[in-house]
Amino acid sequence: MTDRAEAALTDGEVRRIAGALKSAVRLSGFSHRRIEREMGLCPGYLSRIFACRVELRIRHVLGVCRIIDLPVDSFFNAVFPRRQGASPDAKRREQSLQELHPAPYPTRPQGLVASPDPPAGALGPSEKAARLLRRLRQVLVDIEHNGV
Repeated sequence: MTDRAEAALTDGEVRRIAGALKSAVRLSGFSHRRIEREMGLCPGYLSRIFACRVELRIRHVLGVCRIIDLPVDSFFNAVFPRRQGASPDAKRREQSLQELHPAPYPTRPQGLVASPDPPAGALGPSEKAARLLRRLRQVLVDIEHNGV
């Protein structure tokens, strides 16, 4: 792959992450201004991040996910779902990475599916995150298939 092709692929992935982060914020009901205040950003900075006019940084993703109470691993799993049929080498690298850098929180077994949405008033933090993720995944599917 040429340097230009790699750069285009990376730019596309960054735009996808920025768009998904924007959707997650919208779905959470938090205002841009509230998030900017909590992250110590100037007004309008979040909009510039989402429009890719300012470089998206990992600290932005982590901060937004923390504020809207969305686990960052869940965010990235929604944006980049696990591919079926990964090579044995890729699986070994992933496992080694997980052993070298274990999650700072308890993990759940793969394949667990969240139950249907409970009434809005009965949602705790983990249920809110699960509902937000389901909605975010649907937005990403719509974007992928319809360019919406």
